[in-house]
This record gives sequence, structure tokens and C-alpha cells, in this order.
Amino acid sequence: MEIRAFEQPISKLNVKADLKYLRPVLEFVRFFAVCEGLPEKTARLLEVAVEEACVNVIKHAYGPDENGYFDVSVSRRSHQLVISIEDRGLPADMEALEKNEKNSLGVMLMKST
Repeated sequence: MEIRAFEQPISKLNVKADLKYLRPVLEFVRFFAVCEGLPEKTARLLEVAVEEACVNVIKHAYGPDENGYFDVSVSRRSHQLVISIEDRGLPADMEALEKNEKNSLGVMLMKST
């Protein structure tokens, strides 16, 4: 994962792509969001967007017999908290995701947070 020079890394988590590990990932994100001064309501919205992104990675990035992992990074950019989620699985087809009405809320949440 490339961190731009103007971003200050705070923490990074590497986790197995399995739904049973999702709760600790969300707690990790929420903890750093609150520590970095985000209001509780904003931290909850950020947690929802991260949950959507992580579930997509867990369900779609790897094949059923693949043992995949993904990284969740928290960094600080000028007046912004940046959460990055990176996997090494199959690339997402964003056009197909945006066209699918079932996915449109999740895609919108990830882009707007």
C-alpha cells in the first residue's frame, strides 16, 4: 500500500479475509477515529463505510478455497483521517458495482465518507 508523502501513518492491521474477524477490524477503525478527534456520530458513519468495504473484500476478493488477507490502514492527511483497505485478491469491477442497485448504497457510502 502506497502512502503519499503528505499522509502520516498512524496504524495498520493485517487480517484474514473471514467474517469472524470483522468486529475487531471495526473496533480498530472506531478506536483510532475517536482518538483522532472525530465526533462519535462521524466515527459510527465511518465504521459503516469500512464494514461495507471489508465485507466486499471478504466475500468477493478471494475464491472459496483461497486463504486471503487484507490490510486496513489509518493515516492522517491535512484535516482528514484516511482509512485505506487493500487486498491482494481479484480486482473489483466498479462499473458493475455501481450499476447493481443492491450495491449502490454501499458504493455511495464508501465514496462519500
